[in-house]
Amino acid sequence: MKLTKLALALMEEDAWEDEHDLGQRELVKRWQAEFMGDAEADGIYGPKTAAALWSLHKPGRDDIVERALDACRPATGTWPVVKYSMRVNTGMGQTYFGQGPFDTGDCSDFAAHCMGLSKHHKRKWYGTDGIVSDARGYNQLYEEVERKAAAPGDLVVYPGRYERGERVSVGHVGVIVEVDGERITTVDCASSNRRRFGSAVAMVDKTEVWDRKRAIIARPSWLQ
Repeated sequence: MKLTKLALALMEEDAWEDEHDLGQRELVKRWQAEFMGDAEADGIYGPKTAAALWSLHKPGRDDIVERALDACRPATGTWPVVKYSMRVNTGMGQTYFGQGPFDTGDCSDFAAHCMGLSKHHKRKWYGTDGIVSDARGYNQLYEEVERKAAAPGDLVVYPGRYERGERVSVGHVGVIVEVDGERITTVDCASSNRRRFGSAVAMVDKTEVWDRKRAIIARPSWLQ
């Protein structure tokens, strides 16, 4: 797993002042010893270290919304035009606190990016189906809430559709950035956005789509 600039900065934030000038591997090793125990201190930034770092820096609602909005403003220079791909996920959500610029990904990659997570978190894969099943049962990361309680920073998501054990359509997920009565505005990563706006990541009111697909509201459990 690639160590992002933000992950390194957060480790420095947690470290003692005189440790900031250490080499990257030594800083990771000392951080692991401090927060994970000596047995885990190998200096390698992998899934366990990512999960431990995330647990100390869970994003709040404003953080989640800010990441979503930043990603749909390529004119700022922070993000390039994003292509949609379900097969080549080279950035968003795959590493801890995903950092732009990334040029490809799918909807659940983007949701993971906004949540500051890897899609593979604690042995569970958080694609759209995984988010829904977690929200409705496991509650490791998400909890289903009533539609009328939807708020910026929540996810709106529906799973894939299956017939005779085979998936016949894929699900979708968006990050809620505005709620106005029954209307929900999201930022999502979708091929339809690419066709309409030139970039797969865009801010759009897709309330009718979410209603038609019977989407649920998945609230990050740490925001309860």
